[in-house]
Amino acid sequence: MIGPATGLGEESFDIMVCTPEWLKRKYPETGIILGRHHLIVFRYDYQALEEYIAGFASRCCGETWQDLASQLSRLGKWEFEDYSECPS
Repeated sequence: MIGPATGLGEESFDIMVCTPEWLKRKYPETGIILGRHHLIVFRYDYQALEEYIAGFASRCCGETWQDLASQLSRLGKWEFEDYSECPS
């Protein structure tokens, strides 16, 4: 969950953390994998993951929340990614 430091609210950005071994088990060797919203780690280290994600987020900048969310969605799937309002 990420939101403005000085305001209310937060939105979710989902990331799948996986290992190369998991990818090998899940997908056939002849498959092609689009790695979007996946972090591939050789060993699970919560602190390293937290630091990586915090560092990624801290390098995002923009004039609006939409600008920031667009950049953050390169790492994790934003809950409003591909959202469009239904016409009335």
